[in-house]
Amino acid sequence: MNRRNQAIHESGHAVMAHYSGVKIEQVSMQEVKFSGPLENQEGKGVLLKYIFINLAGFMSQFLHYGEAEFWRLNPRELIPGCLDITRIVDQDLPTITTKEQIQVVLISLQGFLSQPGIWGKVETLADEIMDHPEGLKDVESILIRCQRERVPEHDAGPLIDFLCDHLYRKEA
Repeated sequence: MNRRNQAIHESGHAVMAHYSGVKIEQVSMQEVKFSGPLENQEGKGVLLKYIFINLAGFMSQFLHYGEAEFWRLNPRELIPGCLDITRIVDQDLPTITTKEQIQVVLISLQGFLSQPGIWGKVETLADEIMDHPEGLKDVESILIRCQRERVPEHDAGPLIDFLCDHLYRKEA
């Protein structure tokens, strides 16, 4: 995975976590560390929040690069086994029972990340991650200060279809 791709991926996780009310301890090129584990919390709202946060990385990459470049950087056969997806299948998916519900979650995530102020934060944080690959600890202050208004150039419909098909088959 190239550096910009990884930075966009991790910034997507971090921005979604920030707006979900999850405290971020640090974000680097490799991961986002939260101040407490999400896995130990209970309730449908917490599980949906966890699904949004886990899928925000791939969604951000797709919105940034578009279909052809996304699949070049993230081969289809590797996505089902990646940690972001296996976490959802193993822990969260039982709360979502139909393919249509999975689709609603993914469309909602795309809509959230595509808002001009939110997408501007994803890109700004990605720039900061690239400048500080070892990690950033002041993520929330960066996101609060960011006034960048941008919209992604691509629609994530093909990714939504792929994930709906994959995630629903995994549950069945």
